Amino acid sequence: MNLEAAREIFAVRFYRWALQDFYREIQLGLPLIASIKGGTATRFIEIWETLSKDVRTVLPLAFVKYAHTRAVAITGEYLTPSESEVNESYRKLAREHSELEQEVWRRRLAGQGRVKKVDGRKFTRRVKQELRPVVGEHWQFSYSTDTKYLLDMDPWTVYTWAHTGQPATYDQGVVAAGHEHVYLWERTCLFSWLGIPGQFFWDLMLDDDDADAAAISIGVLCGHFVAAVRGLLDGLSHDVPDEPPKEPPPPPAIRLVKKNRQV
Repeated sequence: MNLEAAREIFAVRFYRWALQDFYREIQLGLPLIASIKGGTATRFIEIWETLSKDVRTVLPLAFVKYAHTRAVAITGEYLTPSESEVNESYRKLAREHSELEQEVWRRRLAGQGRVKKVDGRKFTRRVKQELRPVVGEHWQFSYSTDTKYLLDMDPWTVYTWAHTGQPATYDQGVVAAGHEHVYLWERTCLFSWLGIPGQFFWDLMLDDDDADAAAISIGVLCGHFVAAVRGLLDGLSHDVPDEPPKEPPPPPAIRLVKKNRQV
C-alpha cells in the first residue's frame, strides 16, 4: 500500500475513533481526563460543569474536528459556524480560568509553608513499572527522565516517549517498522486526539502520592491508545523499502611514521 494512502485511511479512522472516545469519556464521567493532575485537565472539568446541555452536545464535534484537520479535509466534514463558535468561546473561558488558577495556586502555596517535593527517581521507576506491561521494555534513554519504548505491530511500530521530569508528560505515535522517522502518525496524546486546548502536563503534582497516581494515569492512557491503535492499523501496510543492514566502517588505516635517525 502507498504510504500516503495509508496515512489518509488512518487519519480518517483515528478521527472517527477520537469522536467516539470523547463520547465514551463523557458518558463515564470524564475518568481519563480527571486522572491527569494538571492545570488543563482541571480547567476543562471546571468549565464543562458550567456548560449548557446544548453546548455539551456540540463541543465534542467542535473539538475533534478542530484537532483532526487532515481527516476533515478528506471527509469534507468541516466545522460548522456553531462548532467554530463553541471552540472560540471555550478558548476564551480557558484563558480566563488560567489566570484565576495561577493566582489561586500562588495563594495556596504561599500558605503551606515548605512544599513537599516529588522524589524524581522513585517516580521514574514507578512510571516504568506501569508502562512495562503496556508498551514493553524500554528501548532507549536520552536522559534520565526521558524513556522511549517501541512496540512492534508489523509492519508498523508504536512508539511511546515518557518524560518523568517536572512537569511530567508523554506522547505516542506510529512509524513504519524499521524506519524511526517515517511517521504514519506523529506525537499524539489524550488531549491532542480529543482536541482539548492547553498543555498536556501533570503540572500540579506536589508530593509522592500525587506522583504514584500520575504514574498509574500515564500507564492507563498509554494502554488506551495501544489497544485502540491495533484496530486502527488493521489492513494497513506501507511501501517503504527495507533498509539494508549497515556494514561497520572499516578500521582506520595504520600509518607508519618514519623517524629520522639521530647521529
